[in-house]
Formats: sequence, C-alpha cells, structure tokens
Amino acid sequence: MEDLQKDEWLHHLNQRFRELGRGVSAATKTNELGFRFEERWFNEDGSNSRVRLRFVNAKQGLFVFIGTRDGGDDGAVADLRDAVTYAIESTGKRRETVAWEATLCQVPARRGLRTMGLHLGEPFEVDDLRVESWGSEHCENVSAWSMGFRESPWHFWPIRVTGKVRCYAWAKDGIELVSARLRVLVELLTLALDWPVEVRIGPYEALASVAMGTEAEPLPTAKAGRRALRRIRRALIGAVHGQSGGQAAATGDEGLLVPGLSAPTVPEDHPWRSDAVTEVPEWVAALLVRSGLDNEARRALSAHYEATLLKADHPSMALLGFVASIETLAVPRKGLPHCPSCKAVLGSGERFGQALASVLSKEGIDLVGKVYSQRSKTVHAAQLHAAEDVLGMTPSHRFFSIDTRMNFEFGTVHLAAKASRRLLLSRLSPDSGDVVAAQAPDTSDPTPGCA
Repeated sequence: MEDLQKDEWLHHLNQRFRELGRGVSAATKTNELGFRFEERWFNEDGSNSRVRLRFVNAKQGLFVFIGTRDGGDDGAVADLRDAVTYAIESTGKRRETVAWEATLCQVPARRGLRTMGLHLGEPFEVDDLRVESWGSEHCENVSAWSMGFRESPWHFWPIRVTGKVRCYAWAKDGIELVSARLRVLVELLTLALDWPVEVRIGPYEALASVAMGTEAEPLPTAKAGRRALRRIRRALIGAVHGQSGGQAAATGDEGLLVPGLSAPTVPEDHPWRSDAVTEVPEWVAALLVRSGLDNEARRALSAHYEATLLKADHPSMALLGFVASIETLAVPRKGLPHCPSCKAVLGSGERFGQALASVLSKEGIDLVGKVYSQRSKTVHAAQLHAAEDVLGMTPSHRFFSIDTRMNFEFGTVHLAAKASRRLLLSRLSPDSGDVVAAQAPDTSDPTPGCA
C-alpha cells in the first residue's frame, strides 16, 4: 500500500467499527526496540481488553495483527476480523460521488491600480465543472492605503463553481481533490482576466450529493450528516437575508443565493454599477482538462498567480514570483553550463533577458532595467525596493524629486508581471495576442562568475 491508500484503509476501518456499533479506543505505542505501532480495542472492554488490534506502518505497507490474552473474546475477534477485511476490500474500490459548490471572487486591491466589478458573461462547462456569475453585484469596504487609510468601496460579482468528485470520503480526500482543481481554475482565471481571483467560500458539499457504493453493498446514506449540512446551508443563506445586513439576489431564485456572503448587493440604479460583461477565453476551459497543463507550465502559472496576489501590497516579493515564472518558461532545466567553483548555473541573466525581449518592446525593456539584479538583492541581501518602508503610501507631495520606489512598483514590477503573463499566454494559448521582440537588455546577475 502507498501512504494515501493506508489513510483510506484506516478510514474504512473506522467506518466499519461505527457500522458494527463498536466504540473504539486508540493509542500509539513504542516497544522496547523503539518501533512505533498503533493499537485499537473496543471501549466496552476497557483498558483490560483481552483482544487488541495492532498495526505497524512500514515502507512495504501495513502489518496488521489481532492479539488475544486470557482466552480472548470470540465476538471481539470476529468483529475485528470483519472490520479489517472490510477495509482491505474497500480500499481503492469503494467510492461515492459528491456534488460540491464554491464561490470565487475578485481579490480587492487596497492600493495601486484597481479594476473591480468583473462580471463573467456566458457560463462555461468542462466535464462536470460549471463556472458562472451568480447572485448580483456586491459591494464591501476595503482599506485603501492611497487614500490616507480611509475605506474605499469595492464592487465584485461572485462566481459560482459547481462540480462532482469521486472520493472515498468528502471530508478526507474529497475536499483535497476539489481544492486542487479549484486552484488551477483560479490560476487560469487570474491569467485570463489579468486580475487575481480567489476562492472566497467553500468548497462545501452540495445537498444533491449521491452516495454510490458497490453493487453488492451500497454505502450508507448518512442521513444525520445530510441533515447537518442542510442546517449549515440554511444558516449561511440566512446570513444573506437581512440577518447580517445582506440582501437576497434580485432573481429570488434560491439556486442563485450566495451562501455565506453577507456583503450587500449594489442597487440596479447605482451610478457605479456596470452592465459590462467579461467573456472567459475558450482556452481556459480547454486547459481545465486534467491533462491540459504540463509540469513546467503548471509551476510557472502557480508562481505567476502567487505573485499577482502579492503585487498590490508586497511588490518586492511579487517580483520574485514573476521572475521565477519567466525563468521557468525561458530557461531549460537540462544541459546548462555551471560555474566550476561554486557549481551555480551560468548565463541565467542572459537567458532571462532574452525571454523579456521576446514579449516586451525595447521601451518596456528599458523601463524594466536591471530586474534580475533587483531580484537577486532581495533574495540574497533582503533588500526591498518599493514603498514597503512607508506602508506602501504613494508620495503625492513630491514634485521635483523622482521616487525610485514608485518607479520600481509601477515600472519594474508591472512590466515583469506583463512579461510573465505574455510568456504564459504564448505557452498556453495559441491566440495570445501580440508578442514583440527587441534587443535583450543587460539583466545579468551581479554575482561574479555566476551570471
């Protein structure tokens, strides 16, 4: 058994104990040789139980033993054998199909360039996955550093995502599988919309989930768990209906309510409300197929997403992510020359500059400047280049002097983000738009002999 299979085996073991009506005590023990093992025994027998289940975790798998003393207990032995057998037969085979939901939202920006109110147009579907704007436009106040610490309204449209997952237990591997899928979705939406999107609520199990076991013995329906989920969902929806100052969706359709979202909706006649919609490119749906991204592009996309999340509040750290994304796409992983003394890869700065030249104009490259050098100073010398030392405030009082911190944030970081995005689009989408070429700038790393 692999480790993940061992976790599933233990889940089925405990599930069978519950079905048999057996309460179980557990302990982790160590023998005189220093080996750790797990023990289980039935509660009704207490600490003097005459029957124990012991299992030892090893690289080869799990070693499971049933031990008795003082004659044992035939009933306890039979139930332990039944549970162990059930867990073995169920591992890798016993699955349920769970319908789930989640709500995505734009990430608000406290400072810098702000684009809000993105409203997705037509819904799109990939296999069992459906993505659509739902509810209505919402508004919440966020801190705005550029406005002297005052709050600023932020408008956004929730994005509903629904799907199904095959898992042995929603609370075990189900949530993990769905979360990994949602992560790819928010990364691709962020790349396509050029604005960070995050999972705001969920994922949570939808009420339409259907348990599907083996033909011979279907899984229990877990009615008590379903009733608890209904109570949670009613409580979440109740928070939207006036109890927390929220308003229901204009359609009045319960299927369009946004559970857990208490931010009030924006009236239809509000001057800031916009009816403009944003269409999600077709390549996003195509790449959501599980095999649509290779490992290299996946790593670069993930780094770009993390950097985009950091860009507004932590520009110096965001630059690291954008540079990592560019390097991943521009620099081959094999066959690179190394420094004979320190073994560092040589020519990284030059290759980085060539990557910039493939997606930025000459003017843009000049504005980026020594981006690789600035990245290295942050990594190796903990040097920050933006306005982090003044709480990110824009120096509006300056007239004659040039603030290099603002040049870094709105020049270097902005263009590095642009280059990273263009490289990703050229890699992931055949119709990614204009890609311009120019002479590569001097982006060499200042480390002697290891540029």
